[in-house]
Amino acid sequence: GSMCAVPPEPESIISEANKLYLTIPAGLKRNYSNTGYALLGCLVSKVTGMPYDTYIQQHFLAPMEMYSTGVVKPGDTLPLLSKGYLKDSIVCNETPLRDVAAGGMYSTTADLTQLCRMLLQHDMISNRQLLQGATLQRMMTDQTGNLLLPTDDEFGYGLFINNLGSDMDSLIGKNIGHGGDSRVFHSILVVFPVLDIGFVLLTNAANGGAFTKAVVLQMARE
Repeated sequence: GSMCAVPPEPESIISEANKLYLTIPAGLKRNYSNTGYALLGCLVSKVTGMPYDTYIQQHFLAPMEMYSTGVVKPGDTLPLLSKGYLKDSIVCNETPLRDVAAGGMYSTTADLTQLCRMLLQHDMISNRQLLQGATLQRMMTDQTGNLLLPTDDEFGYGLFINNLGSDMDSLIGKNIGHGGDSRVFHSILVVFPVLDIGFVLLTNAANGGAFTKAVVLQMARE
C-alpha cells in the first residue's frame, strides 16, 4: 500500500477509487488489495455511523482487552513506538500507511496473542463472544473455490490459509493467519489449529520479512 505523511479522509479514497479502471472483474480471481480494505473501512464507518478508529476501539480492542493497540491517527504522539532500522543500524522514520484500514495500527505481541486465542477458542475471549460462529468459520475457511481462475492459494475473510505451506507436514497441519510488511517493519500472526497453538512475531528491521516466516515454522515443528 501507499505511504503518506497524513492519511486522507475516507471520502477522498472513494473519490480516487472511482477514477480507476476495473482490470479484474468480480468473481474472476483473487487479488489482494490494500485499497479494498480501505474501502471496507469506509463501509464500516457508513454503516455504523462512527469513525472507523472509534468503532474498532469500542467493539473489538476494548472487549478483547487489547489495551496497547490502536489506530494511528495524524498528530498522535506514541513515545513507546518501536523504531525501524535499515542496514548498519540506520534509523528509518517511516511515513504512515495511506490506507488506514489495511493496517494503519500499532500493537504488541501480548495484545496480538488475544487474536490467536480468539481464533483457537472459537471466538471466546473472557467468556464473551465477539463474532457469530458462522462469521468466524468463514474467516478460517477458503472462500476462493468459486472463482473462474482459481489458484492453489487459499484465502478466508481477511485471513490467509496455509500461507506458510505447512500442510505438507501432517504433524503441523494447515496454518491460518496474516502478516504485514512495510519497508522496515514486518509481522506475522498465525495459528495452527491441529496443534492448538499460535505465534506472533514482530520485527523492526528491513530484512525481517523472511526471518519471521522461517522462525514460525521452525517453532511449530519443535
